[in-house]
Amino acid sequence: MHRCSKSLLVALALATTAGTTAGQLTLPPAGPKPERPEYIPPAERQQQQAAQQQAAKSNFDPSTVEFEPIYTVAEDGSIIEPVEHYEIAALRHNPLIDEELWEFIDVLLEEREEEMEVVVHVYPRECIEAVTTVIPNFDVRDESTRIPLGDITNAINQPSGLVAWLGEQGILTEDIQQMTHYISTDYTQAIMGHLKESAPEDFEELEIVNLQAHFLVRQGLAEPLRGFGRLARRVVESHPELVENPEELLKLKGDKFVDAVAKALAPLEDVVLTQLFIEAHENG
Repeated sequence: MHRCSKSLLVALALATTAGTTAGQLTLPPAGPKPERPEYIPPAERQQQQAAQQQAAKSNFDPSTVEFEPIYTVAEDGSIIEPVEHYEIAALRHNPLIDEELWEFIDVLLEEREEEMEVVVHVYPRECIEAVTTVIPNFDVRDESTRIPLGDITNAINQPSGLVAWLGEQGILTEDIQQMTHYISTDYTQAIMGHLKESAPEDFEELEIVNLQAHFLVRQGLAEPLRGFGRLARRVVESHPELVENPEELLKLKGDKFVDAVAKALAPLEDVVLTQLFIEAHENG
Protein backbone atom coordinates (compact mmCIF):
# COMPACT_ATOMS: atom_id res chain seq x y z
CA MET A 1 0.00 0.00 0.00
CA HIS A 2 2.74 2.40 0.91
CA ARG A 3 4.56 1.59 -2.31
CA CYS A 4 1.40 2.34 -4.30
CA SER A 5 0.93 5.67 -2.53
CA LYS A 6 4.53 6.67 -3.21
CA SER A 7 4.14 5.68 -6.86
CA LEU A 8 1.09 7.89 -7.19
CA LEU A 9 2.95 10.79 -5.62
CA VAL A 10 5.91 10.28 -7.92
CA ALA A 11 3.59 10.17 -10.94
CA LEU A 12 1.92 13.41 -9.88
CA ALA A 13 5.30 15.02 -9.29
CA LEU A 14 6.51 14.00 -12.74
CA ALA A 15 3.34 15.27 -14.35
CA THR A 16 3.68 18.59 -12.54
CA THR A 17 7.34 18.88 -13.51
CA ALA A 18 6.57 18.08 -17.13
CA GLY A 19 3.87 20.74 -17.21
CA THR A 20 6.23 23.30 -15.68
CA THR A 21 8.96 22.47 -18.16
CA ALA A 22 6.60 22.77 -21.10
CA GLY A 23 5.32 26.06 -19.74
CA GLN A 24 8.84 27.46 -19.56
CA LEU A 25 9.16 27.18 -23.34
CA THR A 26 6.34 29.68 -23.93
CA LEU A 27 6.54 32.00 -20.94
CA PRO A 28 4.69 35.29 -21.53
CA PRO A 29 6.38 38.60 -20.78
CA ALA A 30 6.66 39.42 -17.11
CA GLY A 31 3.65 41.32 -15.81
CA PRO A 32 3.42 43.76 -12.94
CA LYS A 33 4.73 42.45 -9.63
CA PRO A 34 1.85 41.21 -7.46
CA GLU A 35 1.16 42.88 -4.14
CA ARG A 36 2.70 41.31 -1.06
CA PRO A 37 0.05 39.29 0.79
CA GLU A 38 -1.03 40.47 4.21
CA TYR A 39 1.05 39.02 7.05
CA ILE A 40 -0.86 36.67 9.32
CA PRO A 41 0.78 35.55 12.61
CA PRO A 42 1.42 31.78 12.82
CA ALA A 43 -1.02 31.26 15.73
CA GLU A 44 -3.82 33.06 13.86
CA ARG A 45 -2.98 31.19 10.66
CA GLN A 46 -3.29 27.85 12.48
CA GLN A 47 -6.67 28.91 13.86
CA GLN A 48 -7.86 29.81 10.37
CA GLN A 49 -6.68 26.48 8.98
CA ALA A 50 -8.41 24.58 11.79
CA ALA A 51 -11.63 26.52 11.16
CA GLN A 52 -11.43 25.77 7.42
CA GLN A 53 -10.88 22.07 8.09
CA GLN A 54 -13.79 21.99 10.50
CA ALA A 55 -15.99 23.74 7.95
CA ALA A 56 -14.99 21.21 5.31
CA LYS A 57 -15.92 18.38 7.67
CA SER A 58 -19.29 19.89 8.52
CA ASN A 59 -20.26 20.05 4.85
CA PHE A 60 -20.76 16.28 4.78
CA ASP A 61 -23.82 14.89 6.53
CA PRO A 62 -23.69 11.06 6.74
CA SER A 63 -27.37 10.93 7.74
CA THR A 64 -28.27 11.91 4.17
CA VAL A 65 -26.62 8.76 2.73
CA GLU A 66 -28.61 5.54 2.53
CA PHE A 67 -26.88 2.42 3.82
CA GLU A 68 -27.69 -1.11 4.91
CA PRO A 69 -27.21 -1.61 8.67
CA ILE A 70 -24.59 -4.12 9.78
CA TYR A 71 -27.13 -5.87 12.02
CA THR A 72 -30.57 -7.38 11.58
CA VAL A 73 -33.50 -7.56 13.95
CA ALA A 74 -34.96 -11.00 14.70
CA GLU A 75 -38.68 -11.65 15.07
CA ASP A 76 -38.37 -11.55 18.85
CA GLY A 77 -36.77 -8.10 18.66
CA SER A 78 -33.26 -9.28 19.46
CA ILE A 79 -30.30 -7.92 17.52
CA ILE A 80 -28.39 -10.29 15.25
CA GLU A 81 -24.86 -8.91 15.29
CA PRO A 82 -22.32 -9.12 12.44
CA VAL A 83 -20.08 -12.19 12.50
CA GLU A 84 -16.97 -10.23 11.54
CA HIS A 85 -15.45 -7.34 13.47
CA TYR A 86 -18.03 -4.56 13.54
CA GLU A 87 -15.67 -1.90 12.12
CA ILE A 88 -14.89 -4.09 9.11
CA ALA A 89 -18.60 -4.75 8.67
CA ALA A 90 -19.22 -0.99 8.75
CA LEU A 91 -16.57 -0.49 6.06
CA ARG A 92 -18.21 -3.16 3.89
CA HIS A 93 -21.59 -1.46 4.25
CA ASN A 94 -20.21 1.99 3.47
CA PRO A 95 -21.65 3.04 0.09
CA LEU A 96 -18.80 5.55 -0.39
CA ILE A 97 -16.26 2.73 -0.75
CA ASP A 98 -15.95 1.20 -4.23
CA GLU A 99 -14.27 -2.02 -5.35
CA GLU A 100 -11.07 -0.27 -6.39
CA LEU A 101 -10.61 1.25 -2.93
CA TRP A 102 -11.37 -2.10 -1.33
CA GLU A 103 -8.30 -3.56 -3.02
CA PHE A 104 -6.16 -1.14 -1.02
CA ILE A 105 -8.17 -1.61 2.16
CA ASP A 106 -7.77 -5.39 1.98
CA VAL A 107 -3.98 -5.06 1.89
CA LEU A 108 -3.98 -2.81 4.94
CA LEU A 109 -6.44 -5.06 6.78
CA GLU A 110 -3.93 -7.89 6.43
CA GLU A 111 -1.26 -5.65 7.99
CA ARG A 112 -3.62 -4.72 10.80
CA GLU A 113 -4.50 -8.36 11.50
CA GLU A 114 -0.80 -9.15 11.68
CA GLU A 115 -0.35 -6.36 14.25
CA MET A 116 -3.19 -7.77 16.35
CA GLU A 117 -1.73 -11.26 16.25
CA VAL A 118 1.72 -10.02 17.25
CA VAL A 119 0.14 -8.56 20.38
CA VAL A 120 -2.03 -11.60 21.05
CA HIS A 121 0.72 -14.21 20.80
CA VAL A 122 2.54 -12.32 23.56
CA TYR A 123 -0.57 -11.95 25.76
CA PRO A 124 -2.80 -15.03 25.24
CA ARG A 125 -3.48 -15.35 28.99
CA GLU A 126 -4.67 -11.75 29.17
CA CYS A 127 -7.08 -12.38 26.29
CA ILE A 128 -8.46 -15.47 28.00
CA GLU A 129 -8.89 -13.62 31.29
CA ALA A 130 -10.58 -10.72 29.51
CA VAL A 131 -13.23 -13.03 28.06
CA THR A 132 -13.68 -15.46 30.95
CA THR A 133 -13.42 -13.23 34.04
CA VAL A 134 -12.49 -9.55 33.66
CA ILE A 135 -15.27 -8.40 31.30
CA PRO A 136 -17.99 -10.59 32.90
CA ASN A 137 -17.01 -9.35 36.37
CA PHE A 138 -16.76 -5.68 35.39
CA ASP A 139 -19.22 -3.56 37.34
CA VAL A 140 -19.60 0.19 36.97
CA ARG A 141 -20.62 0.28 40.64
CA ASP A 142 -17.42 -1.43 41.82
CA GLU A 143 -14.27 0.61 41.29
CA SER A 144 -12.01 -2.38 42.03
CA THR A 145 -13.18 -4.11 38.83
CA ARG A 146 -11.71 -1.30 36.74
CA ILE A 147 -8.14 -2.14 37.74
CA PRO A 148 -7.86 -5.56 36.02
CA LEU A 149 -9.77 -4.20 33.05
CA GLY A 150 -7.34 -1.30 32.77
CA ASP A 151 -4.35 -3.65 32.98
CA ILE A 152 -5.65 -5.86 30.19
CA THR A 153 -6.65 -2.90 28.04
CA ASN A 154 -3.15 -1.45 28.34
CA ALA A 155 -1.66 -4.81 27.35
CA ILE A 156 -3.70 -5.79 24.29
CA ASN A 157 -5.50 -2.71 22.96
CA GLN A 158 -4.19 -0.40 20.25
CA PRO A 159 -3.90 3.41 20.56
CA SER A 160 -6.41 3.97 17.74
CA GLY A 161 -9.32 2.01 16.35
CA LEU A 162 -9.29 0.33 12.96
CA VAL A 163 -11.08 3.08 11.03
CA ALA A 164 -8.92 5.82 12.55
CA TRP A 165 -5.81 3.76 11.79
CA LEU A 166 -6.85 3.38 8.14
CA GLY A 167 -7.33 7.13 8.02
CA GLU A 168 -3.82 7.64 9.37
CA GLN A 169 -2.50 5.54 6.47
CA GLY A 170 -4.08 7.99 4.03
CA ILE A 171 -6.42 5.37 2.60
CA LEU A 172 -9.76 6.84 3.76
CA THR A 173 -11.08 10.31 3.11
CA GLU A 174 -12.65 12.28 5.95
CA ASP A 175 -16.12 11.68 4.47
CA ILE A 176 -15.55 7.93 4.31
CA GLN A 177 -14.38 7.87 7.92
CA GLN A 178 -17.41 9.87 9.05
CA MET A 179 -19.75 7.58 7.15
CA THR A 180 -18.13 4.45 8.57
CA HIS A 181 -18.35 5.80 12.12
CA TYR A 182 -21.99 6.70 11.49
CA ILE A 183 -22.75 3.10 10.46
CA SER A 184 -20.86 1.76 13.49
CA THR A 185 -22.71 4.13 15.81
CA ASP A 186 -26.04 3.04 14.34
CA TYR A 187 -25.16 -0.53 15.36
CA THR A 188 -23.97 0.50 18.84
CA GLN A 189 -27.13 2.50 19.50
CA ALA A 190 -29.30 -0.41 18.38
CA ILE A 191 -27.58 -2.75 20.84
CA MET A 192 -27.72 -0.20 23.67
CA GLY A 193 -31.42 0.39 23.05
CA HIS A 194 -32.18 -3.32 22.97
CA LEU A 195 -30.28 -3.94 26.21
CA LYS A 196 -32.33 -1.25 27.91
CA GLU A 197 -35.66 -2.45 26.51
CA SER A 198 -35.03 -6.13 27.27
CA ALA A 199 -33.69 -5.62 30.81
CA PRO A 200 -35.79 -7.07 33.66
CA GLU A 201 -38.47 -4.67 34.85
CA ASP A 202 -37.08 -4.58 38.38
CA PHE A 203 -33.62 -3.44 37.19
CA GLU A 204 -32.52 -0.09 38.52
CA GLU A 205 -30.92 2.47 36.20
CA LEU A 206 -27.36 1.57 37.22
CA GLU A 207 -28.03 -2.11 36.57
CA ILE A 208 -29.12 -1.27 33.03
CA VAL A 209 -26.07 0.96 32.61
CA ASN A 210 -23.95 -1.97 33.76
CA LEU A 211 -25.41 -4.20 31.05
CA GLN A 212 -24.64 -1.57 28.46
CA ALA A 213 -21.13 -1.06 29.89
CA HIS A 214 -20.36 -4.77 29.41
CA PHE A 215 -21.20 -4.45 25.73
CA LEU A 216 -19.13 -1.26 25.32
CA VAL A 217 -16.12 -2.77 27.11
CA ARG A 218 -16.26 -5.87 24.94
CA GLN A 219 -16.66 -3.71 21.85
CA GLY A 220 -13.60 -1.69 22.84
CA LEU A 221 -11.50 -4.85 23.00
CA ALA A 222 -13.17 -6.52 20.02
CA GLU A 223 -10.30 -6.19 17.56
CA PRO A 224 -7.50 -7.79 19.62
CA LEU A 225 -9.92 -10.45 20.88
CA ARG A 226 -10.75 -11.32 17.26
CA GLY A 227 -6.99 -11.63 16.72
CA PHE A 228 -6.91 -14.02 19.67
CA GLY A 229 -9.70 -15.98 18.03
CA ARG A 230 -7.77 -16.37 14.78
CA LEU A 231 -4.68 -17.73 16.55
CA ALA A 232 -6.76 -19.88 18.90
CA ARG A 233 -8.47 -21.48 15.90
CA ARG A 234 -5.07 -22.46 14.50
CA VAL A 235 -4.09 -23.88 17.90
CA VAL A 236 -7.20 -26.08 18.04
CA GLU A 237 -6.82 -27.15 14.41
CA SER A 238 -3.19 -28.19 15.05
CA HIS A 239 -3.80 -29.70 18.50
CA PRO A 240 -7.42 -30.92 18.68
CA GLU A 241 -6.53 -33.15 21.63
CA LEU A 242 -6.26 -30.08 23.86
CA VAL A 243 -10.01 -29.46 23.97
CA GLU A 244 -13.23 -31.44 24.22
CA ASN A 245 -15.36 -31.71 21.09
CA PRO A 246 -12.94 -29.80 18.81
CA GLU A 247 -15.19 -30.33 15.78
CA GLU A 248 -18.12 -28.62 17.47
CA LEU A 249 -15.88 -25.84 18.76
CA LEU A 250 -14.46 -25.08 15.31
CA LYS A 251 -17.96 -24.72 13.87
CA LEU A 252 -18.55 -21.63 15.99
CA LYS A 253 -17.85 -18.17 14.55
CA GLY A 254 -17.25 -14.64 15.76
CA ASP A 255 -17.55 -13.86 19.46
CA LYS A 256 -19.21 -17.22 20.14
CA PHE A 257 -16.02 -18.97 19.08
CA VAL A 258 -13.82 -16.53 21.01
CA ASP A 259 -15.82 -17.11 24.21
CA ALA A 260 -15.87 -20.89 23.85
CA VAL A 261 -12.21 -21.33 22.89
CA ALA A 262 -11.04 -19.02 25.69
CA LYS A 263 -12.88 -21.18 28.20
CA ALA A 264 -11.52 -24.36 26.61
CA LEU A 265 -7.88 -23.22 26.66
CA ALA A 266 -7.99 -21.54 30.09
CA PRO A 267 -6.74 -24.63 32.04
CA LEU A 268 -3.44 -24.74 30.10
CA GLU A 269 -0.31 -23.56 31.90
CA ASP A 270 1.05 -20.19 30.84
CA VAL A 271 4.27 -21.63 29.38
CA VAL A 272 2.35 -24.11 27.24
CA LEU A 273 -0.21 -21.51 26.21
CA THR A 274 2.43 -19.01 25.14
CA GLN A 275 4.34 -21.61 23.14
CA LEU A 276 1.19 -22.74 21.33
CA PHE A 277 0.29 -19.18 20.34
CA ILE A 278 3.80 -18.37 19.19
CA GLU A 279 3.68 -21.50 17.04
CA ALA A 280 0.26 -20.53 15.66
CA HIS A 281 1.50 -17.06 14.79
CA GLU A 282 4.68 -18.28 13.10
CA ASN A 283 2.76 -20.86 11.05
CA GLY A 284 -0.10 -18.54 10.17
